[in-house]
Formats: sequence, C-alpha cells, structure tokens
Amino acid sequence: MVGHLQPVRCFLERSDASQRKVWMEHLDGRLVFDGTASVGTRNASSPKTMAQTKIANVKPVKGRLLFTRHEMGTESLELEPARIDFDQVVGPLFPFTHRRKLELITEFHPWFSEEAGSSSPWGRPILPPESFNQIMLGMVGGALGPRFPSLPGDAWLEEALKGRTPVGLFGGCEVILHAGPVFVGEDYQCRRQLVACGETPKAEFRWTRTFLYEKKSGKLVAKMTLQDMQLKNSLEGYAELRARSDATQAKL
Repeated sequence: MVGHLQPVRCFLERSDASQRKVWMEHLDGRLVFDGTASVGTRNASSPKTMAQTKIANVKPVKGRLLFTRHEMGTESLELEPARIDFDQVVGPLFPFTHRRKLELITEFHPWFSEEAGSSSPWGRPILPPESFNQIMLGMVGGALGPRFPSLPGDAWLEEALKGRTPVGLFGGCEVILHAGPVFVGEDYQCRRQLVACGETPKAEFRWTRTFLYEKKSGKLVAKMTLQDMQLKNSLEGYAELRARSDATQAKL
C-alpha cells in the first residue's frame, strides 16, 4: 500500500522491445506494483501483457464462488452512457469534479485543462490516464451501474445477503487505447464482459473487461480489464453461505 503524499519511485525498463516492464517501489526498495507497457498494434505473436499472464494463470474454482455467479463470457445487458465534464461530479464512486482532480494529480499536462486544451493536437482537452478507470468503471455523469442477466436460482442468496456486500478492493488493471485519446465532454458508451474469476485463501476475485465506444460513431476507443477482489472475512457468515453455494454447484 501507498499512503497519501508518501514518496515512491517509478521505473520503465530500458529496452528496444515494443513491450517494456514497468514497476513502482517504496524508497526502501519494497515493490508496490509491477506491470507492462507497450505502444503499437498487438497481434497473436505479441508477448503477453502482465494482465493477460495473470488471467491465463487463474486456477479453476472448486465449487461455486459466492460473489461471482455468472458464467465467464457473460456480457452486460445494455450499453451504459459514459461522459466526464469539467464541473460535474464524476459519479458516486468518484465524488469530485474533473476540474478538482486536475488540481491534485501529479502528471498534469496543459492538454488536460479547459484553458489550454485547444492547444492539443486534437484541438480539445483530453482525459489524463488517471481518469481512464473513472470513465470505464461505471456510474459516471449520472449513469446507472451495469446490469447483467438475472439468475432466478440465486433467490436464496439474495434473501440471505439482504443487501449486504463484502469489502472490495482493486487488484490488476490494464487499459488499451485503440482509437484514443479519450476526450472531456464527449459522449461514450460502455459494455462489459466477465473474462475470468478465481479465489485466494482470503478473497474472491473476478476480471471484467469494459469496452468504451464513441457514441456518435460506434467505434471502439479503449478497453479496460480490471480485477476486483472481495474479502471473504468481511462478510459475516461467509463460510456457511459458501458451503451452500458449493452444494448448488455439485447438483448441476
């Protein structure tokens, strides 16, 4: 973990390869995170990214997870609107305006601002990488969250949970720009797909891929593959509910 205003060091591997290693360390050398970065068109012969490697190494689940119920490959039911403006609160997951965020980020560039955005090569302000997860995570610009197909057989679980949810946190995250940049004040649409799920002794997790489309043209602008984790012990009665969930899987 990194605390507020705690200094860290970021590194990019020196290499002629199209894909480089990236990582971050505390000042004492402890690793914060590692990953990969690349530029250019990817194909089947391209080396796997860090996220792709992590997903490929997910072990099959014994039984049935409690917090991820759908089959992998399931897509959200409809396109979700997505838009970030300078002076509108981004959304309930990010309760601040984009303008306020730009006042705080450390990787500021004039092209991000309303005042100097017209000087960018596109003649308008662009979103910083810091905001990619905001526009693709969901519920931005007043939009509702994603909906997936209902599972009638899970009525018992909804009754048992009574609206309770586990403590969650993010693990890995990968963003690929296909036709970037992403603009401030532009209308986009998102669709989501579950791509992997698994568990550790302390948490369940899933990887969800979000596709960001330009609304007016329908072209794919970006993709985000995000791992979110749910802590098992943060939900009272998890062990009993998981045993019941595993039993329902055994009957299928």
